[in-house]
Amino acid sequence: MSVLRSLLVRDQIAPVKKIDEAIQRQTISGGDLPVVLLEVAAATENVVTAYHAASFGLPAVPHYDVMDADPAVVRRIPKAVAEKLRAVAFRDVDGTLSVACAMPLDPDQLAQLEAAVGAKVEMFVSNEPRIAAAHLRHFQIMPLPRIKRLLTRLDGEDPGRLPEVAEYAPNEVRARPAVARPGSTAPGAGGWARDAGPRTVVNRPVPTGRVSSAARASTPPAAAASSEARAPKVTDR
Repeated sequence: MSVLRSLLVRDQIAPVKKIDEAIQRQTISGGDLPVVLLEVAAATENVVTAYHAASFGLPAVPHYDVMDADPAVVRRIPKAVAEKLRAVAFRDVDGTLSVACAMPLDPDQLAQLEAAVGAKVEMFVSNEPRIAAAHLRHFQIMPLPRIKRLLTRLDGEDPGRLPEVAEYAPNEVRARPAVARPGSTAPGAGGWARDAGPRTVVNRPVPTGRVSSAARASTPPAAAASSEARAPKVTDR
């Protein structure tokens, strides 16, 4: 299960059926999962971007910050480098260049980018269609037909707000409905807890196959006689 799927399901951003439909479509047609989530309209653009970024533990950049970036800042990254890394510079503050990427850069790519711009780079996560739209506007790089079709639809929709997403915790236990069992504690935020408090231990005799003298004394005479009648007789030869 991908981290992105886990986050979307955890926060009930879209029906599980819709998310799994996107994953199946990705298997058939390829592409990044955020692209396919946008194609099936699983959530608004900024919501998909926020969860895409959270799946890598990185900050997200909203739709308008990418599209409204100062052209002089955008061109801090050479066209060839921007296209190769699928990156857009959108802010330059105190010598640090904020860069939106369709996918996080690995250490080598980040070093290559910092060498190209001659500055420290702070990485943010966007999505492929939005990066493609910025490249078209500033560098006249034509998007792929699939991305172009998606952009035509997205640009006519409200991108929504950029939500804050709680950190992914793979081992967290989510609350779930449960039926109370006798002797169990009530369910809390982490689900059912183990039974607490002292337990009573009942000592039961271990069967040995022998009848105790106390048991014989309590046996009615008729029952005893019947038992003796059934017992085999042993004679000396």
